Amino acid sequence: AYTECEYTNFYFEVNRKALHEALDMFAQLFHEPLFTQDSSSRELKAIESEFQKRRRSDSVRAETLFASLASDGHPWRLFGWGNLQSLYEEPKSKGVDLNSELRSFFQENYKASRMRLCVFGIESLDSLQAAVAESFSVVAPSPGIQPLDFAARGLPMDPAQLPRLVRVRPIKDIHSLYMSWQLPSQLSQYRSKPDAYLGNLIGDEGHGSVLSFLKNAGLATELCAGAGSDNFSHSSNSMIFTVEISLTEKGMQEWAKVAGIVFQYFKMLRGFGDSLPRWPFDEKKLVAQMSYRFLQEKDPCDLVQNLSTRMLPLFGYEAEHLIDGPFRYDDFQEDLIRPLLHGLSVRGCFMMLLSSSYGQSAGLATDGSESGSDGEEEENEEGAEDDAEAGDTSERDEELAVEAKRQRLVQTPAGQSKASPTESQQHANAPHHHPPVEQLQKAKPAETTLDATLLSQKPKLLDPFFDAAAAADALRVEPRFGTEFWDSRLDESLLKMWEEALPDPLLHAPEPNVFIATDFSLLPADADAGGPQPAAFRRSSVFEGFPVPRERLVPAPRLLGSPAGASSLKLWHLNCAEKFGQPRSEVWLKMTSPYYSLDAKNTRKEVLLELYVWCLEDSLNETLYPASKAKLH
Repeated sequence: AYTECEYTNFYFEVNRKALHEALDMFAQLFHEPLFTQDSSSRELKAIESEFQKRRRSDSVRAETLFASLASDGHPWRLFGWGNLQSLYEEPKSKGVDLNSELRSFFQENYKASRMRLCVFGIESLDSLQAAVAESFSVVAPSPGIQPLDFAARGLPMDPAQLPRLVRVRPIKDIHSLYMSWQLPSQLSQYRSKPDAYLGNLIGDEGHGSVLSFLKNAGLATELCAGAGSDNFSHSSNSMIFTVEISLTEKGMQEWAKVAGIVFQYFKMLRGFGDSLPRWPFDEKKLVAQMSYRFLQEKDPCDLVQNLSTRMLPLFGYEAEHLIDGPFRYDDFQEDLIRPLLHGLSVRGCFMMLLSSSYGQSAGLATDGSESGSDGEEEENEEGAEDDAEAGDTSERDEELAVEAKRQRLVQTPAGQSKASPTESQQHANAPHHHPPVEQLQKAKPAETTLDATLLSQKPKLLDPFFDAAAAADALRVEPRFGTEFWDSRLDESLLKMWEEALPDPLLHAPEPNVFIATDFSLLPADADAGGPQPAAFRRSSVFEGFPVPRERLVPAPRLLGSPAGASSLKLWHLNCAEKFGQPRSEVWLKMTSPYYSLDAKNTRKEVLLELYVWCLEDSLNETLYPASKAKLH
């Protein structure tokens, strides 16, 4: 199972012969759950394990910090992750019985009218429907129960508290700028996806884009824009649109200029007035139609998770659009796009600066937690489940102590940030081995000995608007993850500068994408090239009793020969179109060099090769980025 802000998704996968029995057991989970002390204890340990695993993740800590600054009484301010302290220690100190609370919560919220079910099986639809009806008849109907209405709670941030700048001490050695806006919920606009239109333009990486401008100025290395697909960024009460920029040291010194370029790009788009260009929408539509037309078979477990989630009322999908809804671009509606574009204003912006120049958080390196990752994990469209693993602290402590030295951690309290909605999910899988809850409660982080020279080194302050001495008393700490931050309002002169600046002439909308495919007809099979061909298919098997295929599962590659004047170059072709009936092509170019041959004693070669590849990819990015948008990978 995994939990998002407004729903929880339970799922299972079994052998086809066990489906009916599993459905009976699954239905009982929502009819008469046991809630035993033992199972509650195991789940507490799983939640604590996940919490410890994510304590070092800048993205999770920043998301929690962002939510904690919401208006008083708003659901955002609730601690969405949970840990041993919030679910065991605090209730116990108040005399609250956890199992009683679990039963009360279940009785109040787990109603049939709020549930949606999706079952995948090889049986006929009639057979599956009969099995579901028989198993879930034990779940009593709940007439008159209204859906939970989070939309009525309004936007999470008080507009009077914006614009706002939060400076954060990260754990990693990074410099990042996040610019976020709270906008009306767009969940019901799945047919036109106005937010995707803006994210496509602002997050472009080709010539004339924000990223191209910042790269050429040496201010940034990466940029992404839009609203995430998770329930934190896309909820029934709001949509959080974010521009995330990875800064260079120069970019950190000139972060105000970086933010100004983003606002200039918005102003350039507003310059289209009531005639926003339609072709970016049409391109998105063509690519989505192509992706859906040639969509490869999805894992059944992922499919039932996605479909059961889309069936929830908060997403607003019509029944006939449950499968193709994410790929639909029916109408280009400027009247929906323009309010969002105007909502991306200077005075409605929530900014977050993460920089190790403010100091790096320490104290988490040896608490037995997983190191975590800021990279987004590969997930389903509506969310996926993270693995819960209880780390082995004995060997991990030593590894993290070395890592702490390498990163030159400053001995300060905890802190960190960055907002990646995809990491906001919680799982419900208990690890196989756990210490008792009491041991987890009493466990203390091991001490790490850092070199005094490393601890005495102070980071170079890059933010010209930040006075470290004056801000010493304003340092705040988010209580759950221990994130250290400074919360401040933006100077009026800076706001006016951003509002009055004219768009730089180098900023413009991307050109039409010439890489988008429109002809999907399959080419005729190749004639025999006459060159050397692979040996005949071997029908024997090296393993006794192993099934022997009677023909090749895929066609054999053909050697097309060597181009004139390039005898060392060999060109092979593997024609799979006729076999699979899909208009897919891939080109693989392998280059070998005697200089870069494997040499275990010369790591310099390996480093130079890696640097060369990075530089080559970066230099080609503006040219090849439109191809990636056209799904030509």
